[in-house]
Amino acid sequence: NTNTNAALKVYTYDLTDNSTIEEVAYTRSTTGYIYNMIPGYTYYWEVESDPTQYGFVTASGSVRTIDVDGVRNVRDLGGKQVDVDNNGTIDGTVKYEKLFRAERLWQSQPTHVTAMENLGVTEEVDLRASSEIPSDESHLTNWKHREMKHYQIDQANYPSYYTLNRNVVTEVMEDVVNGENVYFHCRIGADRTGTLAYILEGLLGVIDEDRLVDYELSYYAGLVKRNRYYYEDPQSSVSKTEKFGYMYNIIPTANAVYEWYMQGSTNQTFDNALITNFRNAMINYNS
Repeated sequence: NTNTNAALKVYTYDLTDNSTIEEVAYTRSTTGYIYNMIPGYTYYWEVESDPTQYGFVTASGSVRTIDVDGVRNVRDLGGKQVDVDNNGTIDGTVKYEKLFRAERLWQSQPTHVTAMENLGVTEEVDLRASSEIPSDESHLTNWKHREMKHYQIDQANYPSYYTLNRNVVTEVMEDVVNGENVYFHCRIGADRTGTLAYILEGLLGVIDEDRLVDYELSYYAGLVKRNRYYYEDPQSSVSKTEKFGYMYNIIPTANAVYEWYMQGSTNQTFDNALITNFRNAMINYNS
């Protein structure tokens, strides 16, 4: 909170020589608050109409929620701790500005596209079925439609859906390795989006607590009870409302996520190299 209700300009700041670096496009400021800052960064702000009113602000915490007017549940996946070798030691943290999760961009709203581009997003991956996508909906120029079936993710009972889901995971990892900053979404940014985020974070080695918290945060974004994974036993006679289980009961650990992914591998050397390259592109390792 800057204690001013005026419009603000916000700049990145170099603490080593006390100088502003550049004005940032990804922040929003309303009624004295600055949104979308990267945690740990120090910013310089000044009142747009009166530069003599200025100050400094640093975002605390690690979860970077993004405020885009009209788009719910936008989050940067950065800031989470990773234990890549599963030995109980924190090896680093996930980089900010690489992977973003959210709901769809609303119909005929080019300002939403601009907001995503200002965040540094270079690619949009849409996880919806074709029937859910309006013909006049706004998209980034680099838009990919890659349907995901989060209701049936296990290989044994749903091999075709498992392959579909795994292919999306593979492609997103490849795109990140190739330098893309990816915004992925379904319709409301909870179930399918949450499943993809959960798997990607597991392959990065995000510690279980952080990964589970991220999966359940959609519940607090006005999206009803979205902290669950839906599964269906074809032999079950119970009602639909009783067929819900939590993700941590399905693939509870980062190691379980890795095993889930490798079930479908036809070239383990290639897939392990991809995961390693994905981690190198996404993780700030401790020195």
